[in-house]
Amino acid sequence: MDTRASPSVTSCSRTAATTPAWRPPTSRWTTARAAPSTRSPTSPSSPCKVPPDPPEGTYLHDCDVKTAVIMWQPGKANDSPIRRFHIQYQADFRPGEWQDVASTGDAVTLEYRVNVPPWGNYTFRVLAENDKGKSVPSEETDVCRTVAAPPRTNPTNVKGNGTDPNNLVISWTPMDRAEHNGPGFFYQLKYRKHDDDNPDGEWTVVNITDPDNSSLTVEPTDTYQPYDIEVMAFNDKGPATLPPIQMVGYSGEDKPTVVPQNFNVTAVLGPRTAEFVWDPVDGSVENIKGAFVGYKVRESWKRGNAVTRGGGDDESRTSAERR
Repeated sequence: MDTRASPSVTSCSRTAATTPAWRPPTSRWTTARAAPSTRSPTSPSSPCKVPPDPPEGTYLHDCDVKTAVIMWQPGKANDSPIRRFHIQYQADFRPGEWQDVASTGDAVTLEYRVNVPPWGNYTFRVLAENDKGKSVPSEETDVCRTVAAPPRTNPTNVKGNGTDPNNLVISWTPMDRAEHNGPGFFYQLKYRKHDDDNPDGEWTVVNITDPDNSSLTVEPTDTYQPYDIEVMAFNDKGPATLPPIQMVGYSGEDKPTVVPQNFNVTAVLGPRTAEFVWDPVDGSVENIKGAFVGYKVRESWKRGNAVTRGGGDDESRTSAERR
């Protein structure tokens, strides 16, 4: 029997160690026997490189209306130099959701000022990163409480479209809770008929107190009329600091009240092609009852004594040019 010892190497595994509550968890290293190696037992083994330990002593140095200053000390680099740190925060209105708010460009920065929204309670933590990845997070800081302020922005994607001939549906994208900036949040909607001759006409004003609401239906309205529309954010501190963008929307359409006259075939160009002419209609809004998009020509053919008309969803259609 061969009594020579088999060469062996060790591999690294990481286990968390128990530490005082006020410090982030550190790490210790254990060894585990691996499969035999073909390397010489006297050859040097490379160090075990893993992500760094989490930063230590993370705390809230300063907190004011709009910013917070976070400070920390680096943990062990674990044989791979720390490249940068990442700062995250958690808001009281989104418990358990950590957001990346900033990253340092180097490993020597141990203090960072971050912007935080008004009217919230925020805690912070820091992660270290080296070439092998990110550390686990540090311990959380104390709470940074910011005071209320007026909203900064207004709702986006404001539109006005009718869903029937006698209404106007004003819609927008609701603002996120982080954008409310204070208690008593609501939307103020303003609308009026668009009038180039009277651009300073009187507005109708409606307040929407449900922050999750995304539309308002105005009725009755005249068919397919332009309306000026604004949607602005308010809270108990006042209106948004940025002015709203004025949009133009249209109430709903109806069927046209006019039809083309003097429709005639001027030429048969083949078994499936013909040329037609007709008098154009008056394209005013009063007649079209909406946005004019063109003419539709329907075909018909005889089968025995019956006349079949085309143009339905499953029927063949002809193309037409407006003349």
